[in-house]
Amino acid sequence: SGASHFAWLRGWQREAIKMTEQWFALWLPAFLSTLLCEVPVYALFLRDRLGLANALVLGVALQCITHPLFWLTWEAEAAWSFANYDDAVLLFEGIIYSVEGLIVWALLRPREPWQRWPNVVLAFAASIIANSVSLVVGMLTER
Repeated sequence: SGASHFAWLRGWQREAIKMTEQWFALWLPAFLSTLLCEVPVYALFLRDRLGLANALVLGVALQCITHPLFWLTWEAEAAWSFANYDDAVLLFEGIIYSVEGLIVWALLRPREPWQRWPNVVLAFAASIIANSVSLVVGMLTER
């Protein structure tokens, strides 16, 4: 019958849903931890330039962009025969530091003469410190 031809598909769908639920169960706590670590740092660094509400929103938006991409790409990392864990962490974190720093820099209004830090310094300092806090907390709480 036609239904038996698709039995393999139903089995594959069940496995995909189970895998997605397992992945999400691991990802969600890590994402919430990242938000708790990084958003306050972005708010601290950017509140004078963007206002507190906008700095908080930007901090959340950055994590909504980079965190899922990191996790999805990290899953593929196991196939990279040349990468060991430490090298992969450094590579991924360097990319995330750069992407978040570039996004913040692109969104900052031109610096006023009375503002102390150039935008590029402020953007990358915020990114490096926010992501470093998150990285250290993640490493300390890793199972």
